[in-house]
Amino acid sequence: MQIIWYGESCFKIISGEISLLTDPFSPEKRGFKNPRFLADLFLFSSFQELDRRKERVNNFFSFFTPGEYEIKNIFIQGIPHQEKGVLKTIYLIELENIKICFLSKISKFPSQEHLKKISKSEIILIPFNFISKEGVGFIKGVQPKLVVPFDLFLTKEEKIPKVLEKFAQEIGSSKVEILEKLKIKKRDLSWEKSKLVILKPNI
Repeated sequence: MQIIWYGESCFKIISGEISLLTDPFSPEKRGFKNPRFLADLFLFSSFQELDRRKERVNNFFSFFTPGEYEIKNIFIQGIPHQEKGVLKTIYLIELENIKICFLSKISKFPSQEHLKKISKSEIILIPFNFISKEGVGFIKGVQPKLVVPFDLFLTKEEKIPKVLEKFAQEIGSSKVEILEKLKIKKRDLSWEKSKLVILKPNI
């Protein structure tokens, strides 16, 4: 499996010949490189995100609401998340026997009820604003093998911000890794404590 980050909350998850894209955006408005919608499945954080791109994804499998889905040996569970009257969706994705939680564009932590479902995740894609003292407790509750923050731009040459180093230490990660892309297999997830991984944006 490979996970590539394109900026904001846009990830491409690749498993063999199958690919899944989260929250594709308009590159001309954001100034980032978009993965040209080359994917089999699309996940959107909310209806608003889908509405911006619906003209480009009508011929593909697209999801933007809570529910349970199985497409091409990929299992997807959408969990409802309300913020200021707006329905957003947190996604649990399972492929290659690896469970991934995509927290999407949310600004508050999931409820305790939803934490029980998320706690089965081995990889969690988490907004950078969750890198906080409260976020430490959240990660310890979920106990993922890998924590991947997004909306953070770093290169391998840049110094790791102290807030990230402290967060990594508090969740039990011995170091912070910066990668071009994440390549992982089920058998690789054998360690006990959570590890913090930063992906460079593909721009």
